[in-house]
Amino acid sequence: MVVSRLVGLVRRDLDKLIACNVAFFGTFVAVSLYVSFFAPELHSYVMEIMAQAMRTDPLLSAAARAYFIKKNPLEALVITFLVNFFVGSLVTIILPGIALLSVPVALLRAALWGVLFPVGMGDRFCLALPTLVAEGEGYVLSMVPGLNLSLALLNPKSYGTSSRREALATVMREIPFYALLIAIVLIAAAAIEVSTVFLSMK
Repeated sequence: MVVSRLVGLVRRDLDKLIACNVAFFGTFVAVSLYVSFFAPELHSYVMEIMAQAMRTDPLLSAAARAYFIKKNPLEALVITFLVNFFVGSLVTIILPGIALLSVPVALLRAALWGVLFPVGMGDRFCLALPTLVAEGEGYVLSMVPGLNLSLALLNPKSYGTSSRREALATVMREIPFYALLIAIVLIAAAAIEVSTVFLSMK
């Protein structure tokens, strides 16, 4: 039942999923190339900000401790997944769809990744790429229900009703199915990230 429902949703939203993939990863690649060849100083500036955030932000500092101080892979995996799923996906991409912001916020994240991981990093870029692809796909999947929330407000008739409230209710009932798929993808992404980081420290 759950699987068949999810498959049906993905088939229905396949065009949106393809478009979101192109937009997200296209933005990442474009910004990554731009920073590599035209603005390498932007990478250094943002990395300094991120280093400061690692020390002061509660979530980032907890992750940093799990990875680099405690060196606990299981704790790092759990924290990475929870942050990526609840903050990275649900709070900052899916729910902002109500304010028509899912796509802009997701593309902003892709652009930030491009600054943090310019192609010019060479081996470090290649090392991070599997995590970026897997985690990025989780965020791309998140864009779709977020976009559906926006479309329910803009064009409720596409959901078989003239009522925005009913259209929103329909989309909200679909979100748990998407959340299951997103969770699976982000768990895999967290496992890839943890494996990559801990293997690189040996």
